[in-house]
This record gives sequence, C-alpha cells and structure tokens, in this order.
Amino acid sequence: MSETDISFFAMVALIAINQFLIRTKYWQKQMWIFWVTQLLNSALGSWALFIGLPGLNESLSVINWIIGLLFFYHIARNQVLLQRFLRESRKKKPHENAHDLPE
Repeated sequence: MSETDISFFAMVALIAINQFLIRTKYWQKQMWIFWVTQLLNSALGSWALFIGLPGLNESLSVINWIIGLLFFYHIARNQVLLQRFLRESRKKKPHENAHDLPE
C-alpha cells in the first residue's frame, strides 16, 4: 500500500466520521469524539493546503485546495452543530442561580 493510498483512506475515513457526527447524537454524550474530529479536520485540511497530498503533481494542485477547504468547511459546520447543542442544552436546564432572577 502506497502513501497515496493511505492518505486517501484517511481522508475517506475522516469524511465518514464527519457524516457520523451530523447524523447521530452520540457525540453529544462523548464530547471527546467531537474535539478529536475537529483536531483531525484541522490537521488534514492544513496538511492538504500547505504540504499537499502525496501523488498529486503540480497540474493537480487545485485538488489540494479543494480537499483542504472541504475539511475546513467540516470544522465550521461541526462548530454550528456544537453551538446549536449548547444553546438547546441551556434552554433545557433551569437557571443555576435562581435567586438572582427578578421576581
């Protein structure tokens, strides 16, 4: 298995994990999954943009940009999911400092 094959499979696996995050609520109970995925999105996106994917010559360098920006798009979309989850969880919980509320 070549370096190109390994990087391709890693990208496909990370895209599958991102789809898992969107479609399930499991990450809300295990927040480490969310943050590891965000870290991997950032690492792989930066790698594709700044170093380039192995096996792509100069004429195909635009693919590095497309793939890199795809992973940064996943970061933004996952952050929107996190913010929505945090907003909804704040609505469900009663105020911690109920004595501070006006009567």
